[in-house]
Amino acid sequence: MHSEYLYYYLLFFPIVIAMILRLPHDILVVICELVSPRDLCALRETCQQLSRDIPGSFILGCLLSVWDCCNIEYSRSNDDTCQAPHKLNNSRVEFSDQVKCPVYIDQPLPRDFYCLCKEVDEIFPWEYHDNGISFDEKLLDLTEHPEMGQGKPKKGLTMGRYYGSTYAFGGAPVIQTRHSSKMLAGVSVINLIYSGIPQTRGIVNLDGLSLPFRLQVNGKSVLLHARACDYKTSEVICVSPGGKVHTQRCRPRKAAPAGIVHYNDTFFNIDFQTRYRLRVCKSLHSLDSDPQLNEPYKVYQDEEYSQFCLVYKPTGIIIGLIDLDNQQTEVFSAPGTGFVARNYSSISCEEYLVMVGMSKGSLGIWKFSINHLRKRFRFQHGDGFANALSLAVSPLASKPR
Repeated sequence: MHSEYLYYYLLFFPIVIAMILRLPHDILVVICELVSPRDLCALRETCQQLSRDIPGSFILGCLLSVWDCCNIEYSRSNDDTCQAPHKLNNSRVEFSDQVKCPVYIDQPLPRDFYCLCKEVDEIFPWEYHDNGISFDEKLLDLTEHPEMGQGKPKKGLTMGRYYGSTYAFGGAPVIQTRHSSKMLAGVSVINLIYSGIPQTRGIVNLDGLSLPFRLQVNGKSVLLHARACDYKTSEVICVSPGGKVHTQRCRPRKAAPAGIVHYNDTFFNIDFQTRYRLRVCKSLHSLDSDPQLNEPYKVYQDEEYSQFCLVYKPTGIIIGLIDLDNQQTEVFSAPGTGFVARNYSSISCEEYLVMVGMSKGSLGIWKFSINHLRKRFRFQHGDGFANALSLAVSPLASKPR
């Protein structure tokens, strides 16, 4: 029986509806799989029982299986009812491989410089500030007129609060922890727990979800990308600033993305397509990626200018920039000049220390060579340049090995 005929039977014959209501749930699911998503929406509106028996997440799964290019926009409803047919958008986003903004090499930071994504997890040998970087309790001032003094410690939450605290996660070991200046979150195989400022605490049960996870904390929001245990879909869990939990089912992925961000009511997955190219897709129809390319890196979304995201290497060097507003990406690493590509890895040296920020309302990229950094450090602090920076930045990084 075609779905059009079934629609009219259900619309005009209450006896048929009564028979449907008597069916076991598993048989009802099999029948619903043969009906189009639009007719499923009409079926849900016939009575309250069918509205409960056919959840919106089931219709979303049907949409994903029928139209893998569809885009169900983020819904702010408290339950999982699906408003997808009213917000269907078949368009995909296409990001260019270059961010259009000025680039300054070994030039001082302007006085009004605002450094993007300086509130990052405390895992790097140095911290980024609006006027430079700090390490070993010393501030390396990169402005035109440096001021002598020490770098200020980072404000906000610390990650160590939940390290080893298996009790808070129901006795399960912690897999990932992330934090911003306003929110701290951790994930185990059974729970997602978060705690923020002001008092915002909660636990989200992860039944039906499995590894790999990608946890992201952006400002007061917590995002988690996980794979469904049946491997048929992936799921994005979002804890909004008010503590409400929203979910969105997406295309299945075997590997977690390098990062996941939320902008303009849309989830975006950020992946490395190659070592020198980023791919940004809406989470709903994000393609899989090589886990070895994504795993070492971390993506941060600026809390003030949320359209911009930065990608960090494990060494603390910024190697990627994403502009969600203008749909542009750029990777600062390069394969080098010559006939032989250099041996690049996540801990390889980069040619420049990169700082990305705003000045006079416009985006700019400032790059500093290791020789320039040593000269500025010697002028401000004398000898004793940081070894971690020497290992992360090198003029040989731009040449083939």
